Amino acid sequence: MTKVPLITGLVGTLNNTLSGLTSIVDTVTSTAGLKFDTSRLYADLNLLSNVMTIDQGAWSQAATLSPDGSMIIVDLDKGLGPILANNVINILQDLKLAVNDLNVTVTASDPLGTLHLTAATLNTTLAPIKTALTVAIDGVLTPVLNDAGVLTQQLLDVSLLGSTTVNVPTTINIPTTSTTQGTVTSKFVGTIVQSDILDVSLFSGSDSSSNIYWNGLAVLPTPPVISTVTGNSQAGYVVKGTADPGNTVKIINPATGQEIGSGLADSSGNYSITLPTGSVGANADINATATNAAGNVSAPTAGKTPADTDTTAPDAPTITNVTGNSTDGYVVTGMAEAGSKVEIKDSTGAVIGSATADGSGNYSVTLPGSVGSNADITATATDAAGNVSAPTPGKTPADTDTTAPDAPTITNVTGNSTDGYTVTGTAEAGATVEIKDSTGTVIGSATADGSGNYSVTLPGSVGANADITVTATDAAGNVSAPTAGKTPADPKDTTAPDSPQITDVTKNPDGGYDVGGTAEPGSTVTITDGNGNVVGSGKTDDSGHFHITLPAGSVKPGDVLNITATDAAGNESAPSHFQIPSNAVVPVTFGGSGGQYSNGLPASYAKSVTLPATGESDNTLPTVIGFSLLAFLSLLLTNLRRKKDVN
Repeated sequence: MTKVPLITGLVGTLNNTLSGLTSIVDTVTSTAGLKFDTSRLYADLNLLSNVMTIDQGAWSQAATLSPDGSMIIVDLDKGLGPILANNVINILQDLKLAVNDLNVTVTASDPLGTLHLTAATLNTTLAPIKTALTVAIDGVLTPVLNDAGVLTQQLLDVSLLGSTTVNVPTTINIPTTSTTQGTVTSKFVGTIVQSDILDVSLFSGSDSSSNIYWNGLAVLPTPPVISTVTGNSQAGYVVKGTADPGNTVKIINPATGQEIGSGLADSSGNYSITLPTGSVGANADINATATNAAGNVSAPTAGKTPADTDTTAPDAPTITNVTGNSTDGYVVTGMAEAGSKVEIKDSTGAVIGSATADGSGNYSVTLPGSVGSNADITATATDAAGNVSAPTPGKTPADTDTTAPDAPTITNVTGNSTDGYTVTGTAEAGATVEIKDSTGTVIGSATADGSGNYSVTLPGSVGANADITVTATDAAGNVSAPTAGKTPADPKDTTAPDSPQITDVTKNPDGGYDVGGTAEPGSTVTITDGNGNVVGSGKTDDSGHFHITLPAGSVKPGDVLNITATDAAGNESAPSHFQIPSNAVVPVTFGGSGGQYSNGLPASYAKSVTLPATGESDNTLPTVIGFSLLAFLSLLLTNLRRKKDVN
C-alpha cells in the first residue's frame, strides 16, 4: 500500500490522530464500569491497509490474439481498477460510521454519578479527535465518490496486488488462426503482478487441453536476510545470511549503486560474502538482493557495516577537587573524555564510585564516607570501546578536627634565673606546646615528639618562683586547656660578700661619727665594737656605697671597730677594722677579706696621724709598730675564721 499515495496519506493521518486516544483508553482500562469499543474502527483501518485483498468482483473482458498467434491477450485494467476503488469507497464509508460511533459508555451501576461524569469528560476530550478523523476520511472519500479515476490508476500502478485473483472462463474459443480447432478447456497458474503488463500464452496439448500461463513480470525471489556483518575498514567485511537456495546474493553500495560483493546461497539457503578492503567503509549502508535462475531480482534488504573497533585508550582523567568527610561521604570532580565512564577505586583496587563524563568532559563521582579521610584513590576513564585510561592518583581530605587535645602535663621545671629554665612533660604527639608567663606572653615553645614528650627552654628573665602556664595546640589549631606551673626558687647563696671598705670617718655636730665606705650592693653593713656590740648599721645602695652614723657616746676616739657586710642570702663577710680618729679625718681600714691593710691614707700618713694623749712621748715608730702588730693579728684571725668556714 506504500505506493497508493491517497490511501497511504489517509492511513498515516488516521494513525497519528488516533494516538490521542491513548489517554482515553488508559483511563477507561483503569476505571471499572466504563467501556470504550474501538474494534470496528481498527477493523476498518486494517481493511483499508489491505484493500486489494478484500472482496471479489466479476466482469467480462474480450481476449485478443497476439499478432504472431502465440498469445491470448486480455486487458484487465478496466475490471480490476473499478473493483478495487469500490472496495475503498465501502471501507471509507464504514470507517466514517465507526468514528461517529466512538463513545465512552457506563456499563455499571453509578449511584453517585461519578462514572457518568468521567465518561462525559472523556467524551468531551474525544470530540475534537472524532472531528479530525472525519475530516481526514472525507478528504479522500469525497474526491473518490466524485471521480474514482485517480484512485483507480494508483491502484493499478501498485507493484504487487497481493492475493487478488482473476477468474478466466474455463472454455475459450480458439482463434481461427490457430492450428487447433474448436474449443479448449483452460486453467491459469501464476500470480497477478501488474495488470497492465499481463498477457496469456496458449499452448496446445495432445489431449486438446492447454494450460494458460501468465507471461510478463515473473514472481520475484524472496529478499535475502542479512544475519551478520563483521570486520572493519582496514581488513574488509564479511556479510552472512540466508536466501532462497541457489539464488545469487549481491551486496550493493546504495550510495553509488555499485555491486561490491556477491555469493551463492547453498542448498540450505546460507550465504557468506566477503567485501574487499576499500569497497565500503565503517558504519556504511549496504543493500542485499537475491537473483534467481531466471534473472529475477528481489527487493533489497538494508544492512550496515559495523563501526571500527576503537583500540586507543582515553587520556587519564584529571581530579580537580575532592571534598567531604568520613561522616557525610566525599565528592570527586574533574575532567575526562566526553561520554567515558569514570571509575574511582580505593587502594585495594575496588571500585567505590563511578559516573559518566558529560558532553564537555565534566564528571562528578560520589563516594561513601567509609572510604575514610586521607585515603588514597585512583580515577580511570573507560571509553565506549572499553579502552581504559591510565589511573590518576588522588586522596580524600583529612577530616576537620574540632576536638581540643588534652591539657599537657608538666613533669619538671629546672634551672635558675641566671642560666634560664627547662620545662619538660608530655602532650598530644605532634602538638605545639607553648609556655606563657603570668601576663599571657609566650616565653617558649616546642613540638611534642611521636611519643608526646616535649622540652621547652625559658630565659632566665622569667625569674624564680614565677607562675607559668602550658598549652598544647594540635594540627587543626585546637588549643588545650592550660596547665599551671612555677619556676623553681634560685639555689641559696652561700658565698660571703667581700669585706666592706671604709672611705671616711668624720665626727658630726651631734658628737657622734659618720662612717662612709663601700660594700656589696644591697648588703647590710654592721659595725661592732671590740666586745661585739652593734654600734651602727645600714644598707648599701645600688652602687655599693653606704653611710652609717654612730651615735654620740657609742664610741670614743682611738676605738678600733669591726665592720662586716651581710648579703640578701644571709652570708656575712669577713670583718674589716677601722679606728675612730681623735681629731682629723683618718679613714683607715685594715684586716678584712683582703688580709692586708686597706686605707685611704695620704702619703704623709705617718706625719699627720694624731693619736690620743697617753702621756707617752710623741714617737711615730711605736705607733707604726703597734698598728702593724694589730693588723697582723687581725689578718691571722681572719685566716683562721676562713679555714673554719671551709671545714
